[in-house]
Amino acid sequence: MPALTSPAEFPPEAWCALLDALPLPVTLTRFADGRFLYANRVALARIQRSIDYLRNEHLAEDFYCTPFGRAGLQMQLREPDSMAHLELELRDPAGGIVPVRVAVRRLQLAGEDCVLGVIDERGNATRKALTRTRQLLDAVLANMPGMAYRCTPANGWQMDYVSQGALHLTGYPASHWPGQAPDFAALIHPEHREAHAIALASGEGYGIEYRLLHRDGVARWVHEQAWLVEDEQGQVIGREGIISDISARKADEAAREASAGQYRELVEAARSIILRLDPAGHITFINQFAQTHFGFAPEELLGQPLLGTLMPEQESTRRDLREVLAGLLANPEQFAVHVNENLCKDGRRVWMLWTNQALHDADGQLSEILSIGNDITEQRQIQIELRRAHEQLQLQYQRIAALQGQLREQAIRDPLTGLFNRRYLEETLERELARATREHSPLSVVMLDMDHFKLINDHYGHKVGDDVLRALGAYLRARSRDEDVACRYGGEEFVILLPGARLEDAQRRAESWREGFAALALSDDEQTPHPRVTLSLGVASYPQHAGDGETLLKRADDALYAAKAGGRNRVEVASQPDAATD
Repeated sequence: MPALTSPAEFPPEAWCALLDALPLPVTLTRFADGRFLYANRVALARIQRSIDYLRNEHLAEDFYCTPFGRAGLQMQLREPDSMAHLELELRDPAGGIVPVRVAVRRLQLAGEDCVLGVIDERGNATRKALTRTRQLLDAVLANMPGMAYRCTPANGWQMDYVSQGALHLTGYPASHWPGQAPDFAALIHPEHREAHAIALASGEGYGIEYRLLHRDGVARWVHEQAWLVEDEQGQVIGREGIISDISARKADEAAREASAGQYRELVEAARSIILRLDPAGHITFINQFAQTHFGFAPEELLGQPLLGTLMPEQESTRRDLREVLAGLLANPEQFAVHVNENLCKDGRRVWMLWTNQALHDADGQLSEILSIGNDITEQRQIQIELRRAHEQLQLQYQRIAALQGQLREQAIRDPLTGLFNRRYLEETLERELARATREHSPLSVVMLDMDHFKLINDHYGHKVGDDVLRALGAYLRARSRDEDVACRYGGEEFVILLPGARLEDAQRRAESWREGFAALALSDDEQTPHPRVTLSLGVASYPQHAGDGETLLKRADDALYAAKAGGRNRVEVASQPDAATD
């Protein structure tokens, strides 16, 4: 193992003070082999080891489960001062595996090529805290007076959660919601359904009082405090609220008068468009905000059919709105929420999100449809632009991925022969040696050289010399197994790594390459001179000849030198290592 800088000198004292001041676990490891160089106080407390013990006994891989190994990490940090964020698994000294996020950076520090790692496992603690909070919240809701609820647009704003207080207010236990209990809107007293619908469509949180019909037939006055739940982009994804029984403090007569004024004020102050339609589709009411938004005076709309005034017969998308309106009038429940294009007096077309509620008379017949709308033209345009941008980004990502693949190939391939380059060989040899050691399997190396290649260049020219190198590269690719790694080592020298091949197998294959390439015709052009090219080859195997990659290559190179010294155009096997020198 290469010598480390003295612990007394490395890392510098200023770095130690800085790392120990950080609240997160931080480690400093050597880039080449993962040896620990330093760990701050938080990291040492977390993994329950001393720094001296880490330096002498452990690698970073002893504590992290990585899906790609050290070679993969080195590939991600192959450039100096490069950074990466990794999702890893930490082996907890107390037992078990803890998912963590690690930010790593390659840097030079006091002459050492290092990897600085910052470990963040706060997400795991956050999830546990959220679970405890949810358990506490469930207990609070179960014991609170009144009824808490939640609903989302995904199920048409039907309540998908109610607390235990629902039994007192409605007569239906919490287990009946949703599914067995009636639609909540049907439990609202008919006199108050319109006001409740307007409050729902206001686009804001609200507090409202109304009468709620109990299962036993008795109407109770309740107060509902509701608020909207938005996502990170400001889009409404749900509504939550609390409904409390206020019957004891509210007289029916006073409540009716107060609520009538409250509802009228809510209608006039609403920042949404409010329309009423009769069963034939004529406009019977329009609020002030709608008049301003569409640019019409009340007398221009009241009593007029919706189709042809505020609703065009056909959208710019060519959808027939006559069919949409007919469906709404015939079956309002199926059009509780819908989107369509609408007309303004000045000819502009705007997109509206409509919430519709059917109102019935005492006999249960449809008397009116209450429609509350909000302009979503800008949001719709943004969605269209985002979709286009997303499609362009996807196309760009595909191009980048293809380019990355090309760059990866260029980084590991020799451009003349198409074989792997020396850098790739060095990475692969270490990996295959580790696997051979782990699996107790053989590994052989064949090193070959063209005989008298300089004379070919001098006599025939460098173009012919390049053609010969290309021909040898193509020959080796065609005669190699999928698991073999054929590389151009440098100049006219080539190395073929043979995982799983015993010494006698490697020698036999080397002999076949020598004979086959010597007989290969390099050109079909009779006017072009054909140099006769022969190969000298040296063979070495693990573990007979060496226990590490550098020595294994040297043994194969020594055998190659012996082949050349023995007359060229031959295969030599490495001699057994001398125990006194090796």
